[in-house]
Amino acid sequence: MNRRLSVVVIAMCLAAVVPAQADPCLINFVSHGEFKRVPMPQGECLQFVDDLGTVWDVTNPRGSWTDGMAGTILAEFVPGPTCSQHPGLRICTFTADFSRNVVGTLVFRNFVECPGYRIHTENEDYLITNCADFDTELCSMDNLGRRTQAQILVNTSPSICIDSLTTVIDFRFLQ
Repeated sequence: MNRRLSVVVIAMCLAAVVPAQADPCLINFVSHGEFKRVPMPQGECLQFVDDLGTVWDVTNPRGSWTDGMAGTILAEFVPGPTCSQHPGLRICTFTADFSRNVVGTLVFRNFVECPGYRIHTENEDYLITNCADFDTELCSMDNLGRRTQAQILVNTSPSICIDSLTTVIDFRFLQ
């Protein structure tokens, strides 16, 4: 399944489960990227730059959406004038990428869609996307089953993987 088709399928699934709001939002766009604040003659403009580099003007900015904050948006296209020449989006839902410290067991799962090393915790598995950054210090068959403490960045971008896509920032083995 290609990436664009995956995004459409995920958007359709999420649209079915988004709760009804007083001001309904028609979700017809899902993307991962980051916010940028851009000074304009009429004031500041909040933009969302997706991972492909497309710039969108946010028509309903929130104070908590800060410059450089990354995450996944579920949004609807907005016709008409925006704060710049870019197309407008009204964000229905924003899920920020986040970092956390986890303790779990290093495992390898051979899933068809996303095989690879994971940190298995009681509640969730975190698929390690940057094994090469640690050579064989982390992602090695010799380390399977070891208790691992890691500082990770969880990427919320839409994915066909069941587990959270994770960039390991730092780690240590506990045993």
